[in-house]
Amino acid sequence: MRVASIKSRIREDMPFIKVCLMPYFRIEKLAMEPNDSPETYPDIWVTLNGVFPIITVTGEWASQDVDERRKRLVHECLHIRGMNHDEKIGYSTYPRRDTFSKRVYERIKEEFGL
Repeated sequence: MRVASIKSRIREDMPFIKVCLMPYFRIEKLAMEPNDSPETYPDIWVTLNGVFPIITVTGEWASQDVDERRKRLVHECLHIRGMNHDEKIGYSTYPRRDTFSKRVYERIKEEFGL
């Protein structure tokens, strides 16, 4: 997927990021960055550079439906807040097995009336 297409998906999800994710997780500043990697995994990751977190997304992330993209964004925000993967609670590095981020995403949707 071309960078322009990835940027389009970022723009599409930016209201959710600004209105829901950032307040919910108390994140003051956050950057989103496209990456044209052809790999399917990882498709999203966060870099904590000491100034503000940067979430990088690839074409694989952009190719997902809106709920899956946003669940994966929730996953990275959990990392920003200090969580580490824990298979016992379903917080998996593998999106298909990440039931914890899905539950948090569902709670956010309910809280913000989405």
